[in-house]
Amino acid sequence: MVGICVISARGGSQGVPGKNIKRVLGKPLIVWSIEQAIATPEISRVVVSTDSPEIAKIAKSAGAEVPFLRPQHLSNSEAGKFQVWQHALEACEKEYNEKYNFFVDLDCTNPLRDVDDISAAISQFKEAQTRNIDAVFSVCEARKNPYFNVLEKSDDGTLKICKKGQDGQWIVRRQDAPEVLEHVASIYVLSPEFLKSNAKNLLEGKTEGYYIAPEKTFDLDSEVDLELIEFFLRKKLQKNRQSLLDVVGKRVVLVGATGVLGSYYSQMLVAEGCIPVLVDRPGSTVITLGAELGVQAFEMDVTNEQEVITGFAQIREQFGDIDAVINNAAVTSEGLASGGGDPFSPFEKSSLDVWQAAIDVNLTGTFLVAREGGRLMKENGGGSLINVSSIYGVVGPDHSIYDDMPFKSFAGYSASKSGVIGLTRWLASWWGKDNLRVNCVSPGGVFNDHAVEFEQRYAAKTAMGRMANPDDIAGMVLYLISDASKYCTGQNFIVDGGFTCQ
Repeated sequence: MVGICVISARGGSQGVPGKNIKRVLGKPLIVWSIEQAIATPEISRVVVSTDSPEIAKIAKSAGAEVPFLRPQHLSNSEAGKFQVWQHALEACEKEYNEKYNFFVDLDCTNPLRDVDDISAAISQFKEAQTRNIDAVFSVCEARKNPYFNVLEKSDDGTLKICKKGQDGQWIVRRQDAPEVLEHVASIYVLSPEFLKSNAKNLLEGKTEGYYIAPEKTFDLDSEVDLELIEFFLRKKLQKNRQSLLDVVGKRVVLVGATGVLGSYYSQMLVAEGCIPVLVDRPGSTVITLGAELGVQAFEMDVTNEQEVITGFAQIREQFGDIDAVINNAAVTSEGLASGGGDPFSPFEKSSLDVWQAAIDVNLTGTFLVAREGGRLMKENGGGSLINVSSIYGVVGPDHSIYDDMPFKSFAGYSASKSGVIGLTRWLASWWGKDNLRVNCVSPGGVFNDHAVEFEQRYAAKTAMGRMANPDDIAGMVLYLISDASKYCTGQNFIVDGGFTCQ
């Protein structure tokens, strides 16, 4: 049987503006439903029906198809869902020249369902065809029952139970009340023939309910709903990841959150169910990034001792115990190049200011963050401090790959990153007895829109023949946050695609 899934998401939501693409644990809300639909084996095509080019772009990047933009008369607050389904079915049959045995809609405001729920609802619909059922949709037992504890006002303003029992008497025990169900906006499986009929709404057809667990029934209509959804999503992630690499609920301070690696780490921490606190220098985009991801963010100058002390005190006051600190702030050659001037003169003419800037941020800043973050974790019974060095803290550069490039390798960077490795080992021996692990990650070159020639020169130096992508490094960071690394301390984990093995 051929089944299509259509996810409906208009751009003009009212209760929570932009809710269909609001980030929930690091992902736009609609992406949760798209990923679930794609993972459902019974579904052969996943389509998003929207009037919004922005939603369409996000949907396509998540793997859905958007063969049309929904017409305006079906995109306002008065448009009925049933009519949106009818339009989508007709448009898809025409676009793809296909006929479908069943039509699935996943309400994108409810990401709490599982793939197993979708498959089970489809299976129930298929079985129900022998009873000429037009649709199966998600329901749960109602939290309130109009026969027992739902009230209405009488003409004189007094209150009474909404409904009497079939015998005309008031029901005084809940267990004697007839079962009543809530319609849960989550999963709908419909017959295409029903959608092509003269019906105007779902309940004009012959329907059955697919029972869904109460903790999966919340959909996003308010900011309070968002908190509930994220709470239950974290619980689900934790249940599904009973492994040493489980990091759900871990409180992680990420210092240096907005660079090419830092911004990726930020998204990864949210997506993996951590509770991150993002930190970066004043004037950076860290506050904006925090707002986009729905997490707390702070500005901090890591070269200013008092700011670091005050910043970590504020973090402790607001978030309590800390499980991990990622020490990722850095002055890089690309960063210096973007600042103008010529920071890359020959070493014999090199600037003390450039040297000092690298030492201040890369080494002194690492020291200050390690001291204050490590102190908090020690007081809390332990944790994981992850310093970030570089392969240029391990080996010297091949200066020829920088010829004619707008940036160079410079001495202050290598010296400071080498110092980070030494500091890591010293701290590991100092804090080992306190259940506080201290390790270092030394990435190889990470692609950051480099010139093609530089990318090729660098790739030729690596065993794997390419520069790193952020996700190549992130797995090591995740490992060091997790309990899988609980017996690792004082180590420098080189992630370089084989740059240093040749």
